Amino acid sequence: MARLVDINAELQKEISIGLAYVRTLIRQLGGRVWVESKLGVGTKMKFTVPNAVR
Repeated sequence: MARLVDINAELQKEISIGLAYVRTLIRQLGGRVWVESKLGVGTKMKFTVPNAVR
């Protein structure tokens, strides 16, 4: 059981780093990122990025 907990803890760290990277990138592009979650349904990660002016 301890091994499973260790794997989940490591996966959680990797996910957290990935989400932080995405948030930074989206903000640098002038967009925003947010989470929508529904109990028993799931969680959605959403983001917007403005179109480039041509």
